[in-house]
Amino acid sequence: MDTFEVVNKGNTDMLFYAVIDFGGGFSAKGSGSIPASSVNVSGGSVNTGNVKVTLNVNTCDVTGFTTNYGPCGTFDVTWVEMPASIGGSTATHGDMQQTMPGGKVVTNGTSLQVGDTATGTVSLVTGLNYNFDNLSGNLTQFTNVTVTIITP
Repeated sequence: MDTFEVVNKGNTDMLFYAVIDFGGGFSAKGSGSIPASSVNVSGGSVNTGNVKVTLNVNTCDVTGFTTNYGPCGTFDVTWVEMPASIGGSTATHGDMQQTMPGGKVVTNGTSLQVGDTATGTVSLVTGLNYNFDNLSGNLTQFTNVTVTIITP
């Protein structure tokens, strides 16, 4: 299971990631603020079939970035929106809670989620190089949203 989530909060971006090898080989998880210059969004609004998001950051160089387990590393990932006719879309309004090891994320507001494909590499300082091509995922656009991160 692999999860990469980039959340824009005004002038700051947040990165949440989890890389889990269910075969018992390696797992890593981290979260924290990253420089806004690490993320580029182009192509307009979500659900147009044109959005492209790129992430390029070395979390080892980001002061205050937290690795819950496993090491920090370099993320070079590109997500490309699929047209709704292929990837589907989901619109929500209200509260959403995601509970995971290490805390909970509470989101309140309106969101629009569309399918995407991701391509890129993650290189962690332990020597793990994670390469992927056309990994399915979701792009989410939030409107008037508050995000609260609750840690134990």
